[in-house]
Amino acid sequence: MSVGGAARGEDDDEEEEEAPGSAAPTDPAEERVFAALERVLDEWLVTGMHRAGARKFVKDKICAQAGEEDCRRARQWLLLRMNGKVWEHGQPLMCRAPENVPGLRSFHVWPRNEAQWLAGVEARHGEILEELLAARGSGGGGGLSRF
Repeated sequence: MSVGGAARGEDDDEEEEEAPGSAAPTDPAEERVFAALERVLDEWLVTGMHRAGARKFVKDKICAQAGEEDCRRARQWLLLRMNGKVWEHGQPLMCRAPENVPGLRSFHVWPRNEAQWLAGVEARHGEILEELLAARGSGGGGGLSRF
């Protein structure tokens, strides 16, 4: 009990309430899940404050009932990584890597209607090329290397 607790007349046998999510898992299955989570965090080199934030996010969002829909892709990705697997995306020209998140759109060649902003870039092709060549040939130590 703290000094302030004695001044407020609090009983000595009352236990302090722990912060949510700070209690260690007691169920063996839950311990295995959180050990697998730790391996994923190690795999992605998550340390310090970022690791604490990731643990809290997983407990509060992905493990929560609302996480079934709100965090569906993150939950599916995390379960795959915890089991040492990667997403089977079905794209023949796309590599299978841990960075691929289930359910995200990804195509080896994007349909033209998905990149309508590209027309503005194409319209300025000459201007962009001229600027690029000027930066590359400036010789002032800046710009682009000729590889």
